[in-house]
Parts: sequence; C-alpha cells; structure tokens
Amino acid sequence: AKTPPLGLRAEVVRVMSWALKAWRRWRRASGVAPEGAAQATDAPSEKSSPMPAPGTFRLRRTTTWVRLAPNESQENIMGKADMFTFDETPVKFIGLLILLSWCTIWCLYGLTGSRGARQRVCDVLHLAMAVVMLAMVPKGVWMALTGVVAVPMIVAVFAAATLWFAWLTFGTLGQSRRHGGAHRGHGLHHAGHTAMFAAMTWHLAAMAVKASARGRLGTGPQMHHWMEQAKQPGSILWIFALVGIPFMTYLAIASILALWRALRPGTPDDPRGSARRAGDTDGCHKARRDDATGTTRHRLASLCDFAMNFGMFWMSTGLLTPILPFFAALAF
Repeated sequence: AKTPPLGLRAEVVRVMSWALKAWRRWRRASGVAPEGAAQATDAPSEKSSPMPAPGTFRLRRTTTWVRLAPNESQENIMGKADMFTFDETPVKFIGLLILLSWCTIWCLYGLTGSRGARQRVCDVLHLAMAVVMLAMVPKGVWMALTGVVAVPMIVAVFAAATLWFAWLTFGTLGQSRRHGGAHRGHGLHHAGHTAMFAAMTWHLAAMAVKASARGRLGTGPQMHHWMEQAKQPGSILWIFALVGIPFMTYLAIASILALWRALRPGTPDDPRGSARRAGDTDGCHKARRDDATGTTRHRLASLCDFAMNFGMFWMSTGLLTPILPFFAALAF
C-alpha cells in the first residue's frame, strides 16, 4: 500500500492527540461515574478507589469525593461571596452600583477642578479607585478588565498609591510641626486616604491570591476544596481576614463620620474662610469658595466619602468571614 504523505499523517496524529486530551479533560471535570456505584473514600491509588455515589464528584488528581448540595453544580460550588450577582445578592449588587457610580461621577467632577500637579495626582487616584471598585461589582466587567490588566498589576498600582499618600501624610505633618500646626488638618486628611488605599490594596491582594489559585485549579471542586482549606486558622485567607480587621474598622468609622458631616444640621461657615481656602494647594482636592461646612457642595463631597468608604467596607465583608462568619449575613 502506498504510504500517506508525511504531512497528512502528522495532521491525523495531531487531531487524535487533541481529541484524547479533550476527552480526558472532560472526564476529570465531569466526575461522571457508572450508576449504582458506591461512594468512594480516600484510597492509596486511583485504580483501587471505588466509584462515587450519585450527587458526588471527585477532586482532580485525588481520590476524595465531595458531595454536592441539592441543585448545586460544580461550576457554582465556589460560593456566593466571591463575586456579586443580582440573582444571589440583589440588595448588595444594586446598593454597590449606586454607591460606586456616585463616587465615580463626583471624582470625575473633582478632577475637572484640580489645581497643581499634587492635586491632579490625588484626584486621578481617587477616580481610579472609584472606577476599579465599580468594575468589581458586575462580574462580566471585572473579568473583562482583569483579562486586560492582571490583578497583581492592579495591586501594585494601589500599593504605589498608598505609598504616595503616606509620603504626603508624613510630609504635611512634618511641615505642620515646623509651622505650629498650620497644616495639621491636611496631614490627617492624607492619613485617612492612606488607610483607605491600603484597605483597597489589601482587598485586591486577597483577590489576587484567589485568582492565582483559580488559575491553577480552575473553578471546579479543587478550587472549592482549596477555599475551604485556606479559611482554616493560620491559612492564607484566614491571615488576610486577620490583617483586614483594622482596615475594616477604619472604613466603618470613616463611613459614619462622612455620613454625619453630610447630614448634620447647620448653616454654612463664614464664606471668607472658604475664600482663603480656595487658593490652597496643599490639600488633596481643590478647595473652592463654596466648600464651607454646610453648603450643598460640602454635603455632596461628604456623601462621596461615605459612598467610597462604606462601599469598600460592604464589598469586603466576605473577606472577613473566616474570622467573623456572621459577616456573611451582609450579602443579601
């Protein structure tokens, strides 16, 4: 018989190899077993492990079988706390969209009035935070964003922003000591932004750890098993929860104070003080003549502070559940 051309044989081998690999991936992912088989337990080798009972699936490369809850699929087993969906957490989903949309609009407005390089950098960073947090709410938007910019890269950007605000804090407080406390308010304002950006970095770093594990294990049973193990005391997600307690405490206090500033009764301050502040470039944002306490603009700015701090607090509650399980009740 005539020997087939070398190129045709190579193509046939390539197609057969691809089909075999696809079949093996499907077998590992589906965990399908013959009907009537008994439930498996851990065994020394995969060949000697028995078949699973109905409603179970096997962790990849192991002989451990995990039981699914009724009507639960392997794709959904990672749980509700990792992402926000309207079907699972409608109040949280809509609430975060409203809060973070308002943050984005106000930060964009603030950027249009920035004065000087320092204020522009601060306003750009605040706008970036608002946009990233807003993108984290709809799963499709976040997946598209992280498909272009890797999560560790976003973490690095916000870590650098934290250092920027820390530098402003120490520099302004040092200047305040040299001038008899003249700029102490600016220093405390920068310190608050430092804590807020550090909290954002912490949140994104936890997401980067999950994303790295998801890249290795996929979104099926192995990832679920890893999540359960990582929440145990001393494990990585438990440590992230412990580190996050001071950040969440700050975000809660800052949210309450910002809401109080926005809603407290009172009349605007002396407009001459606002006129003097209008030429001030040491602050994080441009001061305007209508910035006096009690004015509409001051209340709107305070509402933006509340929305950003409380929005980050609310979307981060799931990260504290390894230590504070009752935080899971805030996802509704």
